[in-house]
Amino acid sequence: MTNYENFFKDSLSTLKNQGNYRTFADLEKIASNFPMALNYQDDQVKNVTVWCSNDYLAMSKNPIVVDNMIEAIKKVGVKDNNIEGALRILKKK
Repeated sequence: MTNYENFFKDSLSTLKNQGNYRTFADLEKIASNFPMALNYQDDQVKNVTVWCSNDYLAMSKNPIVVDNMIEAIKKVGVKDNNIEGALRILKKK
């Protein structure tokens, strides 16, 4: 019988040793200062510019968008639509 725990540990070790293990930067977006963020790394915090965001129009800080998102959250809650499907509230009229 396959020992899956060891199999996956070994596979992850191989990826890391080859430099192919993907890690994500620990970023905290600064909504009031688009496109800046705080990068937390090795017990240090640095200001960085985020060049890879899909928020290229800075709509995430637009007051109208934010207010509408808050109202939608109050109405239907927060969830992932991958399983249940799209929310009716998001469908275009």
